[in-house]
Amino acid sequence: QLFTFDNVLLADAKKDELIIPTGQMIAANTKKGFADEITPAVADAYAKYNEFVKKGWLLWGEKETDTVNSALHIYNKLLNDPSAIAIRPSLKSSFLAALQKRSQSKLDDYLKGVSNIFKEKDLRTAKEIMFAATLTDDKHILYDYIKARALFFSSLLVEDDLKGISILKEALKLEEEAPYIYNRIGLRYADANKSDSAIYYYNKAVELSPSWIFPYNNLAIQYKEKEDYKKAMEYAEKIIALNPAFAGAYNIIGTIYNDQKDYYKAIGFYQKSLSLDSVDATTIRNLGSSYYSINKYDFAIKYAQKAVAIDPKMSEAYNDLGNAYDALGVKDKSISNYKKALSLSPTDSLFNHNIANALREAKIYNEAVNYFQKLVSLYPNSATLHYELGFTYYQMEEYEKALASFDNSIKLDLKYIDSYVGKAHVYEDMDEPNKAIPLYEIAIKLDPKSEKIYTNMGATYQMLKDYEKAIDAFEKALSINPNYTYAWINYGNVYDDKGESEKALEKHQRALVIEPTNNDGVNNSAYILVKMKRYDEAILGLQKALTLDSKNIEWLDRLAKVYNLKEDYQQALQQYLKTIKIDKNNENAYHSAGHLYASSNNAIKGYAYYLKSAELNIHSDALGHITDEIDKNSTVLPNAIKFYKDSLANHNNRNAALMNFIDGYKLYSKKDYQKSITFFEKSINLDTTFIDSYNMAGLAAIYAKNIPQAEKFFNKLI
Repeated sequence: QLFTFDNVLLADAKKDELIIPTGQMIAANTKKGFADEITPAVADAYAKYNEFVKKGWLLWGEKETDTVNSALHIYNKLLNDPSAIAIRPSLKSSFLAALQKRSQSKLDDYLKGVSNIFKEKDLRTAKEIMFAATLTDDKHILYDYIKARALFFSSLLVEDDLKGISILKEALKLEEEAPYIYNRIGLRYADANKSDSAIYYYNKAVELSPSWIFPYNNLAIQYKEKEDYKKAMEYAEKIIALNPAFAGAYNIIGTIYNDQKDYYKAIGFYQKSLSLDSVDATTIRNLGSSYYSINKYDFAIKYAQKAVAIDPKMSEAYNDLGNAYDALGVKDKSISNYKKALSLSPTDSLFNHNIANALREAKIYNEAVNYFQKLVSLYPNSATLHYELGFTYYQMEEYEKALASFDNSIKLDLKYIDSYVGKAHVYEDMDEPNKAIPLYEIAIKLDPKSEKIYTNMGATYQMLKDYEKAIDAFEKALSINPNYTYAWINYGNVYDDKGESEKALEKHQRALVIEPTNNDGVNNSAYILVKMKRYDEAILGLQKALTLDSKNIEWLDRLAKVYNLKEDYQQALQQYLKTIKIDKNNENAYHSAGHLYASSNNAIKGYAYYLKSAELNIHSDALGHITDEIDKNSTVLPNAIKFYKDSLANHNNRNAALMNFIDGYKLYSKKDYQKSITFFEKSINLDTTFIDSYNMAGLAAIYAKNIPQAEKFFNKLI
C-alpha cells in the first residue's frame, strides 16, 4: 500500500458529505429535489463553477493574477448566497475533492516512478492542497491526510533543508506510514549533507513500500556519494530487478564506474539509460562528462550542449562546456560558458574558481581578480583563495597587493608553502632577490623533499651571482629527483653565466634526455651551440626536436635564424614559410620571409609579404620598406600589391585601410598633400588604430600649411 489515504476512506467521506463528481451538474428530475430549490442564477453560477473545475482553474484563472475566473471566486459567492443553501454541502465536498486532485495525481506519478515530478516548484498544486486544508477541521475524516499532504507540498517551496525537514516531520505525525514523506525527508537530509539520516529515512520508505523504486534509487545515490560502491551497486541492481526499464538505475551504475575511472563502462551504462529515456538531461550531461575524462572533447561538447537544450537551467552542463572548450584552447567559448554557469549559480565556488582561472590564463587579469576577490569574500578563511588572489596580483605586476594577499594566506595557515614561494617570486621581480632567499628557506623547512623549491632557490642565488650556492641548490634538487628537467636547465644557465659553455650544454642536453620536447631545453641547447658557432649541431638538435613537435613555431623561428647565420637563406626562408602554413597570422614570419625574398631578387614576393606583415601588425616596420619603394617610384610595387591582394590579403577593414594608406602616400610623395589627407582619413575611418595614417595625415597637413588640422591628427596619434 502506497497511501494510507485509500478508496474505502474516500467512500466514507462521500457518505459524510454528498460529493458531486467533478464537473457534473445536479440533474433535475420529476420529484422535488435540489434543482427545484435553486434559482436559475445559482444554477448558472454552479455550471460556471464546474467549468472552471474542469479546466483546473481552482484558486485563480489561467494566470495567477486572474482571481475572478476561478472556481474559488464562484465558490465564495455561492456560500454567501442564501438561495444556494441546498447545494452548499455538495459544493464544499466537490471543491475539496477538486483541490486535492492535482496533488493526488502528482503523488500517484511520484509513486509510479515518474522522474523529476518535484524538480520545479509547483506553486499551483501546493496552494491548492494547502487551501484544501483550510476547508477541513480536525473532526473531518480526511483532515489528517489532507493536512499531511498540504505540509508535504508546502515543504517543497522551502529552500532551507532543515526547515523543510521540520515541516515534513509535522506531516509524518499526521500520516505516520506514508512512504512518500519518508523518502522526501531522506532527500532533504541528503541535500543538507547528513548522509546517515538520509539513509535511515530512505530505508523507512523501503520498509513501508518494498516495491517502490525511488527509495532504492536514492539509497544507491547516497552510497555512491559515500564511495561505498558495493552497496550502491546492490541497490541499483535491486531497482533493475523491480523494473528493468527504469533508466535511472543504469545512470547510477554509470556514475559508479565513472567514479572508479572506468570511463568506457560508464559510457556504456549511460547509453543504456538513454536508450530507455533519451531526454534525461542529467544522464546526457554525465555521458558528456565521461567523454571529457577520456579526452574526447568534441563528444563532451556535443552532449553538454544537448543537456542544456533540454534543461537550460542546468548550470553544471554549462560548466562542463567551459571545461571542454578550455581543454581545446578555445578560451572565448570557455569563458562565456563558465559565465553562463555562474549566472545560474552565482555562489558556486567551483564555477567561480573556473571562470577566475580561465580569465587569468587568458590574461584578462582585471576580470579574473574580481572573481578571486568574490571567492575570498565568500570564503574568507581559505588560505588557498588568498594565495590565488595574490598570484593573480603577481601576474598583474601589482606587487604590493600580491604580497598582502600572500601574507593573508600565511596568517590563515602558517604552513601554506605556495604563499612563501609566491612572496619570493614577487621579491625577485621587484629586483630584491636577497629577500626571497629566507622565504625559500622557510618553504624548504616545511617541505625538505621539494625539488621545485630547491630549484627556485638556486635560480635566485644565480640572480645574486652566488653561483656556488646556486649549484649546491640544484645538486640538492637533483638528489631528490634526478629527472627534474628544470633543475638541469637552470644548472646549465648557471654555467652559461660563468662562461663555461661546454658544461652549460651538457646540463641542457641532460634535460633533453629526460624530456626531449622541453621548450627551454631545446632553445637553450641551440643558443649555446650557436654561441660556440657549432651551427650544424644546433640545426640537428632543432630538427630532431621538430620531428617530435613539427608545429613548434618558436623552434622553426630559431632554426631559420641559425640558417641565416650560416648564410643558407633558402633554408631560412623555408622555415618561415612552414611557420606561415601553421599560423597564417604570424606577422614575424611574413616580415622575415619578405626580407629574404627581397634579398634574393624576388622583390615582388618580398614586398607582398611586407604588405601582409603591415596588415597584421600596426607596429611593423614593414611599411617603411613599402614607402621607400613609393619614394623611388618603383615599378615592382604594383605587381607586389597585386600578388598580395590575390594570394595573401585578408579582405577586411585593416586591408582596406592599408590600401588607402598606400594611395595616400603615393599622393604625398608627389607633394599633393591635400588630396593625400583624404586617403589617410579614409584609412583612419576603416581602422582607427592605423597609427601611420595619423602620422602621415599630420605631416601632409603641415606641408599644406593647415596647422590646426595637423594638430588634430598628431593629438589623435598621441
